[in-house]
Amino acid sequence: AMDPQPGNPLRHVVLDDPTERLSPRLALPLVAVETLGLAVLFGLYFLLEERNSELAPLMIPPVVTLATLVAMPRSASSRPLRILVSYTIAASAGLLMTAAFGHGIPLTVLIGAITLMLMHTTGTMHPPAVATALVASRSTLVGGEAALALPFVLGVVLVVILGAWLGHRLLGDRDYPRQWW
Repeated sequence: AMDPQPGNPLRHVVLDDPTERLSPRLALPLVAVETLGLAVLFGLYFLLEERNSELAPLMIPPVVTLATLVAMPRSASSRPLRILVSYTIAASAGLLMTAAFGHGIPLTVLIGAITLMLMHTTGTMHPPAVATALVASRSTLVGGEAALALPFVLGVVLVVILGAWLGHRLLGDRDYPRQWW
């Protein structure tokens, strides 16, 4: 179930099946890397929240992506370019449709449906990114923050991908990402 990496004592931390049970000895390094990533992301979240930025809630879905990339690096939904495209689709759908049509639960559901359709038809399904469309559709972003929202989301996603890459290096996994698309 796991990829052997000779000489790497943590090779069993890289899971092909995230439902596999790990001993505490093997889970600890994985959880440490995930927690380090969470600390960085929530530090940025805290700074934005302190400034009352409407951008802060857009950081929550990439937190789930971080856990996905670290825990399931072999999954097709952990491929960096697919993740970037999925977040571009999701954030664009949420931000553009909300700017054009306003707020409302029916619109949020429609935005979710459009996001899912676009992800399925482009082969870029990444479930955490769908939440970005929903968060964006419920936001009250205006002016400069609205203009920065898409680049901000993609920047956070790039930080998450880089963090996952570094995390896997710390765990001794030199194979992430195996595929970029």
